[in-house]
Amino acid sequence: MAEKSEDEIVPIRRRHLAIRLRKAREERGLLAEAVAKWAGFSQSTLSRIENAKQRIQVKHVRLLANRYGLEAGELALLLSMAEKSDHRGLLVAHASTIPDFAAAYFDLEQIAVEMWVYEPGVVFGLLQSPEYVRALRQRDQPTATAEELRASVALRQARQDAVVAQRPTIRLVLDEAVLHRLVGSDAVMADQLRRLREVSTDPSMNLTLQILPFAQGGQYGVGMGFTILKFGDSPVMNVVYTEHIQSASYLEAPLDVSRYVDQFNLISESALPPADSRTLLTTLMTDLWNSTD
Repeated sequence: MAEKSEDEIVPIRRRHLAIRLRKAREERGLLAEAVAKWAGFSQSTLSRIENAKQRIQVKHVRLLANRYGLEAGELALLLSMAEKSDHRGLLVAHASTIPDFAAAYFDLEQIAVEMWVYEPGVVFGLLQSPEYVRALRQRDQPTATAEELRASVALRQARQDAVVAQRPTIRLVLDEAVLHRLVGSDAVMADQLRRLREVSTDPSMNLTLQILPFAQGGQYGVGMGFTILKFGDSPVMNVVYTEHIQSASYLEAPLDVSRYVDQFNLISESALPPADSRTLLTTLMTDLWNSTD
């Protein structure tokens, strides 16, 4: 993958903030010219703000939010995004490792208040152990160099650290097939399941982990994984992320997000409760992956 310079990396937080400000104006039927005049700056300045062509200042967000009558919860989130809108530390530090299609997601997950995840294929990325990450990369890219493997592990760790620092509420449902599918070796799998069991009771993770057992595997839509990123009191900013082999989809329309929320709730209702999920993890560690733990 060609290495990207810092200037080439678009700060997604600024873009997401710009989109929300533009939508807020349009939803109220306000013309850009009228809003700019009311706010006391040129129409070209408003255009640059709404198209993320310039740094979006906190004072501009506060002013526009006041004109649009945004509620306190959404205003607080938008102001926070404005303060951090040009922060690109993780994306710059790991630019050569992050796929272009996933860069926006990696940035958004760092500011999400909640993450609802259904994963039918592999362990959710933020909970993968270093050896599991390395084995996945080797499986998908057998010719990967030692440096590329190291970079993959470092990126995963950086993402984990960044998200844990924000302490979002994470609701995760893993299909039982994930726990049976060999990645690396028996030892790698046993260690990964042990990690899942441990983090599921770690209060610093703010995590609810459930396993969807084989006996409940016939629900509509369970073959495709997805992540719902939620932003507190600002449902209009919620995003659904689905990943494909060499691309990804970002669904932001409220109706699309609502459908995925409903689907996640159906899957969660069919999954084992957290305590039973931990019991299953322990059973598979010993019976399937030959762990003595």
